[in-house]
Amino acid sequence: MEMDYFQRMERRINRLEAGVPEELGDKSYTRPFADMIGVRTPKLLFQGSLVELLEFSFPEEFVLKPRYLSTSKGVYLLRKSGRDFESLTTGESLTLAQLERTYMELAENHFSDPRMGEYLVEELLRDDDGTTPPVDIRAYMFQGVCGFVLVEDHMHEKARATYFNGDFSPMLDVAERFGVAERATHLEEIIERRAPSNATEILAVANRISIAVPSAFCRVDMYNTGGKVYLGEITFFPGTFYYRNRKLMSRKEAERLGELWAAAEGRLHGSLLVPAPNQE
Repeated sequence: MEMDYFQRMERRINRLEAGVPEELGDKSYTRPFADMIGVRTPKLLFQGSLVELLEFSFPEEFVLKPRYLSTSKGVYLLRKSGRDFESLTTGESLTLAQLERTYMELAENHFSDPRMGEYLVEELLRDDDGTTPPVDIRAYMFQGVCGFVLVEDHMHEKARATYFNGDFSPMLDVAERFGVAERATHLEEIIERRAPSNATEILAVANRISIAVPSAFCRVDMYNTGGKVYLGEITFFPGTFYYRNRKLMSRKEAERLGELWAAAEGRLHGSLLVPAPNQE
């Protein structure tokens, strides 16, 4: 019996799937890769150590993130406020010393010396109405085939999630395919919203990235602002849906995505990083 999405993701998380190009999920590798295939990314304003970061002359607004983490942990959207900073997502005031302590604590889990590790400062993108950050657009891609698109807005008391079909048409049967875990209903809700006016361009960018990546599956995370599409991240190990602690996916949907994954593997046979089935 063909593996479904959950089984395939478990196999990948446990490093049993050969040829996953994990390095493309690294924040520093993503940018040159995007440049090579002609996809926009937010401008990189700084890349360096924590010691160098503390000496950096920050712009008025910016995004600050650790290179060594693939999650949103340690990511700040900040505005200068005198000698300190204001979080554009929570409104809280942060000092440089507080940021240093936070990053030292995060780095302790990854390095023998917590001052190791690199940090990135990127330009801050805004939505067309001036909101920052723009909504997250996450396309679940299978070698040029989009399984579905998840659009998320985190700038409310509850995160607002909207699901679209792979062609960005409204998902009329969303309740049969996706849901919110009971213990997370205070954190998230599923809402309806219109597809972006440049949905065709968004899907074109997602397809270009997906086909260029030698992996049967990847999640392409994008931002859309001013009619321009920016690549945020290429995610190979998304825990969303797999851990079932917040977003839920039906078994039938998991089976459908498993079929898309298998078909994408077939299209990759013969590629350098993908062994033939009898070699696994």
